[in-house]
Amino acid sequence: PTTNANNNANSNSKNKHQKQQRSVSVLFFGQSIALALSLANAASSTLENDYQIKVPTFQTGIVYWILSFHLVFLFWRHNTTKNNTNDNDNSDNGGDNIDNSNRRSTENEQEYGN
Repeated sequence: PTTNANNNANSNSKNKHQKQQRSVSVLFFGQSIALALSLANAASSTLENDYQIKVPTFQTGIVYWILSFHLVFLFWRHNTTKNNTNDNDNSDNGGDNIDNSNRRSTENEQEYGN
């Protein structure tokens, strides 16, 4: 019984740390987006005032285009997490891949409505 209590405490601590780390990374990411947009706006104003070049939409578009690369990271992380969860499931039931592949296909059918 003591071992289970220790494992639960360690698991709760780990989950809390992961949530805190995720919150900090979201905050950092949001601030970097705000900084990039502010710099693009400042550059746009300078170009317009000093050189009569008007390209604010193009510059903001570049910021959002760079921001879209974050979607690639999110997709990769989602697939990696999903694969790690499936690998852990394999080790829990003695590596019975047939059972897990059937379960995965059932989960996919439920997720995509097939």
